[in-house]
Amino acid sequence: MGHGFSVSNLLVWRFFLSCALLLPIFLTWVRNRPQIDWKNWIKLFLFGAIFYAGGTAMYFEASKSIGTGLAMVIFFAYPIVVVGLSSFLHKTPFTLTTLISLILIVVGCTFIALGETFSVDVYGIMLAAGSGIGYALYVFFSKEAGKNVPPALATFIVCLGGTVAFVPCAYLIDGYVIVPADSYLWMMAILFALVGTVLPVMLMLFGLKTISANKASIISVLEPVTTLAVGALILAEPVSMLQFVGAIIILSSAVLVQLEKEV
Repeated sequence: MGHGFSVSNLLVWRFFLSCALLLPIFLTWVRNRPQIDWKNWIKLFLFGAIFYAGGTAMYFEASKSIGTGLAMVIFFAYPIVVVGLSSFLHKTPFTLTTLISLILIVVGCTFIALGETFSVDVYGIMLAAGSGIGYALYVFFSKEAGKNVPPALATFIVCLGGTVAFVPCAYLIDGYVIVPADSYLWMMAILFALVGTVLPVMLMLFGLKTISANKASIISVLEPVTTLAVGALILAEPVSMLQFVGAIIILSSAVLVQLEKEV
């Protein structure tokens, strides 16, 4: 974004390159499997185009408005939405362990955010809340839709949905699709697609095959802890004591939820 890419253009390349990386897997699977589960394919495509892609766009726009710290705190409250959907639609019991884990997540993310500079803006806060809700809907509904679809194939379909959503958005909002101008930008775009999109989406879909959406969403909140660690180790960014305590609290929530048996 520092090199002139808008959010729409950034996400065009994120999802397009993710599809390109997964295209050989997709073509191999289709060639060897004459039967296609169109119903779940369409669902995953729509979840990718609407919930995942839409939530991603709102998160980046929120970060521009209120800073990554506050946007992160609001976004990573999304397990609360997942747990609420599970309780309401699937009648999943709301346990004390889950409640404590959710409280620890909110407290831990707040501590991490307080260690950064942010501004309070109603529009940005609404975008961050929308991003969390979008991602929660994606996680919750993808568990059922991806049950009989291989995770690598499901990841391709989700990313294809994101591509189809953002190419027209880039033209409507910006009037063009910008092309990376040098090898450095191409490398950043490819890494964003591979490390920041393909791997996490695929691993989440793998995880959803074996654990509940509630547990998967709570464990995935380890992301802010990873962000702190990478920032400190690779970018030499300072980590305050408050942020360190927040990271420990989030780790505690991930450990605690492991003690709960799947229902």
